[in-house]
Formats: sequence, C-alpha cells, structure tokens
Amino acid sequence: RVELVYAPAARANFGSALGTREALYLQTLENVTGRIYRADLDAGTWRLTSVPMPSDGAISLQDSDPARDELFVNYQSFLVPPSLYLLPRPWAAPERLKSLPERFNAAGFEVVQREARSADGTMIPYFLVRKRGLKEDGSAPTLLWAYGGFERAYSPYYLETQGKGWLEKGGSYVLATIRGGGEFGPAWHQAALKTHRQRAFDDFIAVAEALVARKTPSP
Repeated sequence: RVELVYAPAARANFGSALGTREALYLQTLENVTGRIYRADLDAGTWRLTSVPMPSDGAISLQDSDPARDELFVNYQSFLVPPSLYLLPRPWAAPERLKSLPERFNAAGFEVVQREARSADGTMIPYFLVRKRGLKEDGSAPTLLWAYGGFERAYSPYYLETQGKGWLEKGGSYVLATIRGGGEFGPAWHQAALKTHRQRAFDDFIAVAEALVARKTPSP
C-alpha cells in the first residue's frame, strides 16, 4: 500500500530518503536550510523525529546499510567545509568523521538570514555573510548572487573561493533565494516561468533594495 510519510509545508522542500534496518531517514529543506528527520512506523502511524544536525547549512544523505542502523550524512555551510558525519545508532549524536580542508579563516564571520518584500508582496529570503559585528553604515562592498532557475535549490554552501578572495578582503556576500529555483518546491519554480519570468528579476531587485535600505552595502 501507499502511505504518506512526509508532506512539506509551504516553505519546505523534500530532498531524498534513505532506509536503514530500523527506520527511514528524510532529508529536507526548511526555510532554505537542511534538516534530517528519522521516520519510524509506530502502531501503523509514521512518527517523525528531528535529527540533531547543525541547522544553518546544507545537508545531504550519503549512504546507509539496510542491515544496520547506521547512516552517513554530509553537511556544509557558508563557513564550514563539506564534512562527513556518521549517525551510529538510533538517537545518538552525529559523529563528525572527516572534512575537506578549510580554505579561508572563517572565525571572524557570521551568517544572517533575512527577507525582502518583492514587487507582488512575496517575501524573498536571503543570506548575508559578513564580518561579525560589522556596522551597517554603507561601507561594506557586497556581492549579491542568485540563480532562480530549473527548479534547482541553492542552500548554504561552503564559500571556498569567495571566502579567500572576497570575505577576507573586507567584502560581504549575499545569496538570494529568488523564484524560479526549487528551494520551496515546484510552486516556487513555476511562479517565475514564461510570462511570469519578471518575478525572478523583481525578487533580485527587492533583495538589493532591502540591502541598500539597511545600509548594508557600499555603492
């Protein structure tokens, strides 16, 4: 029979699933950051429990063994390089096994997530990566980037190049979650197709205007 295990909310997106001996694990995006849920069948009802991974980056399920209750997970964020974690047994804390080398000194930076109101009233999330405690006085050079196409979801990813070549030199970096991508599922993608393509540009403009209004970037 077919059973509903997980249904994403308006600002969420289902990514993938892997099974172990005892449970089913689900990888999702919620407000553009990665989450993992453990799904257990309890008296005919699926019960979801959040797995305590870092909540400010991107998470992907890597591999599992259906004969054991173990799961390998990859995590990365704007400031943390891709790292492999092991979920060794039910309800245990994830164990960080290995990581790619750090390409820049991320100790003095912070990540802020905000929203901007687009031309039609839709709220557009964006991430701002900057020096910790930086005053918003219009003095920081800021690089604004977005994709917004082909239902592709862009969540936080390690800023290997931007960190060394831009952040360490005093710049700030912004990732805008404009429509046309897949961060919030098919509807977010379809909202900027064909005759509605202007919405993707409106979203990008809205984020830029929100940054200027808060005096985040320099001209």
